Amino acid sequence: MLNLQIIYQIGVAAILLLALLGFVMLFYVVAPYGRHWRSNFGPSLNPRIGFVLMELPSVVLFAWIYLRGTNVTQPVTLVLFGLMAVALCTADIHLSTTHASWC
Repeated sequence: MLNLQIIYQIGVAAILLLALLGFVMLFYVVAPYGRHWRSNFGPSLNPRIGFVLMELPSVVLFAWIYLRGTNVTQPVTLVLFGLMAVALCTADIHLSTTHASWC
């Protein structure tokens, strides 16, 4: 069985390899966003939906890690969790519904 150190090292190596691959590819391919957007590059997504999907893991992962912790019922951590959850959720809702220029 692999220990956590080996899993961590493999994960870091994989991320660095993907970053290097992406860096080299961008010398040959223009990334299709902003003024370079084109319809023949693959599936497209509504920017509002894309923004929510992009931010959703931060909300879910934060809640999951917090709820697995040992100090879940402590008043200070409950207040901090509530503030962070409200900040993340309201920012996601506000930004995904108010920027008409995204469409």
